[in-house]
Order: sequence, then C-alpha cells, then structure tokens
Amino acid sequence: MAVIRGTALTNFHQLVTELGGDSRALVTAAHIPYDDVGRHDRFLSLSNGARLLEDTAVALETPDFGRLLGRRQGIEILGPVGLAARNAATVADAFVMLDKFMAAYWVPRSAPASPPTPTPNCAASSSSTCSTPPRRKLRPSSCPSG
Repeated sequence: MAVIRGTALTNFHQLVTELGGDSRALVTAAHIPYDDVGRHDRFLSLSNGARLLEDTAVALETPDFGRLLGRRQGIEILGPVGLAARNAATVADAFVMLDKFMAAYWVPRSAPASPPTPTPNCAASSSSTCSTPPRRKLRPSSCPSG
C-alpha cells in the first residue's frame, strides 16, 4: 500500500469549512483519522487521500477542489525535503533534490521482493506483441526556455 504524509491535506479543514462543507464527515467517510490531516508525522493511504479529494469535490460541487487546496499550500508541506529544495543553489539543483529524496514524502509500504521486469523497448523489438512505448527521459536541453 502506498502512503502519503498527512501534510498533503494541509488546509483541507479550513477550505472545506469555507465552502460550506463538513470536513469531519468527509474525512471519516474516506477512512482517514481526522487529526492526521495536515500532520507531517502521520502517513495516510494514498488511495484514501485521493478518494477524499474526489469525494469532497463532488460533495461540495467544486470540481477544482484539489487545485484550490494546492493554492493554499506551499513547499513546506514536503517538510525537510521542501526546505532542502528551497535552499538549493539553482532550480536544477532543487529538482534533483526533489527527485532524489521524494521517497521521504511518498512511501510505498510494500516494495516488490525483486526488481520489476524491464519493459521491452518496442522500437528495438521485432515482436508483434509489443505494445508498450519506450520511456523517454527528460534532458535539460529538451526543456522549453523563457
């Protein structure tokens, strides 16, 4: 089971209240402990967190609820990872730091016993059963400038 930190829902209660909803009822229905919302030291089920955001958007008739919540949050929801990224020398260094240490924020609870089987590169395969496109890696030169 994949989990996220409680800080992923920072300001959830306040926003729901402002929109006229009952945050306690919504959190309870999503099987999330009410007091864990917004806490860095608590982990929540990723699927329950996603369900909470989706159900809240429907209940409050606010399709952009997730966006509204995100606008109320800052990099501090990532705890020490966010602090380190904020103090990086360059934006590129910040992205490297986030990429390297993001597992401290999002934690898969059950890692596979062995590494996953590599996905075949369809461009290099003559197999007619290959349907998965090759993965692309972003390079700094492929980022738009300006």
